[in-house]
Amino acid sequence: MFYLIQFIKIAKSVPVRAFVFAFLTGLLIISSGAKNSFEAKLHSSFPTDISGPYFYALISAKENHLRYLRKIAQLPGVQKVFTLSQEKIRGQVKEIMGNFDLGLSSEVFNLDYVGMKIVFKNEIQQRTQNLIRDYLSRLVGKKDITLGATRDPDVQAKKGHELLLFVKKWSFHTFIFIAIAAWVISLLSLKKSISEVSYVIEQFQRKKKVGYKIIFSAIVALIALSLLPLLIMQNNQWGIVGIISTFMILSAFVFLHKQSWSI
Repeated sequence: MFYLIQFIKIAKSVPVRAFVFAFLTGLLIISSGAKNSFEAKLHSSFPTDISGPYFYALISAKENHLRYLRKIAQLPGVQKVFTLSQEKIRGQVKEIMGNFDLGLSSEVFNLDYVGMKIVFKNEIQQRTQNLIRDYLSRLVGKKDITLGATRDPDVQAKKGHELLLFVKKWSFHTFIFIAIAAWVISLLSLKKSISEVSYVIEQFQRKKKVGYKIIFSAIVALIALSLLPLLIMQNNQWGIVGIISTFMILSAFVFLHKQSWSI
């Protein structure tokens, strides 16, 4: 308790540095303990898969397009299906119709359409693409649907998508690595303040290794406080928490124990 009180006194003298150190300690413990929940929230902001080829479809507004959308979305090989806005439809109608070179009159373009974009999964075979297109035509009825040509995804967009998936895969590990690096820096930023207090105590109270004992007490106290919210959570990764906690204590020993605490 004596050494923890000394750390609190130090924290009052350098509140910003002490707050950053305490915050990063808690962040590392909580995020590592709640790894599954943390990854789930983090991954939700990333795409689930690389988009493959796609095509547009125009369906008469008289048809039940929501039913068709659900059926197509359930097919293997289809990544996602979504409807197009009216602005998007107006921009695509002539282009889609032009792919067929049917010589349709302008009156055709006055019909009400519901547009859909069907995106295949990446690396799907051409035969599977054709089967899905044929199924959609039969489902709706060839007279009530117009299909656009299948297009390959933009090369730059695909590369960007692949990069996002790579970041998604290693997002948690990258976060922990950055947080640990920041934590070590914040630990070392307290060295001078701890050295001043420990020097006085060692000189006048004949205590040894005061600096390490101060930071050790602070780390243990912060870890204990950080464990409280984890106790009410489920599926916690206690093994990772133990590794991070051990790393913190050993880091304090390696970086501070052998330091000269004289001013």
